[in-house]
Amino acid sequence: MIPSPDIAIHQATVADAAAIIAGINTVCAEGRYFSTPQYIPTPQWETVLYAPETVPDHLLYIVEDRGEIVGAAQILPCTPQSHVGELGVFLLKPYRNQKIGTYLLTELLQSARLYYDRVILYVLATNHRAIRCFTKCGFEEISRRSHNYAHLGWQEQLVMHVQ
Repeated sequence: MIPSPDIAIHQATVADAAAIIAGINTVCAEGRYFSTPQYIPTPQWETVLYAPETVPDHLLYIVEDRGEIVGAAQILPCTPQSHVGELGVFLLKPYRNQKIGTYLLTELLQSARLYYDRVILYVLATNHRAIRCFTKCGFEEISRRSHNYAHLGWQEQLVMHVQ
């Protein structure tokens, strides 16, 4: 069930690219969740943003509040021809703790079943809100690792997955 009648979740289009990048940069600027200080494009990201029709297994969903993008989640293949996808997600600060992330991930994971046998993610061990959301969506911790964050230095990450 959608948490609010003003919230809509759907697959992103090319027209959403600039707003998605702006949202990522907003969360990066918080200096608490992403390992980079700003969006750094990868070939996979560029393709899913600007030519999604060429990569049907590159899933990118957005959350809109009255037409404004306030979050997104993507699952991209870990390697070409991989049946393992990697999840990334962001929600702007005012939209956290409202079950919107859970709803977004539920929608995205339903589509992911068409392409992936397993989805993995990496999350800061201190990001308890995100860990609760991921756990609600069926993710389980499988390991921990150390990762260098631009704003935070070396931090412990949980590696989680869902099958």
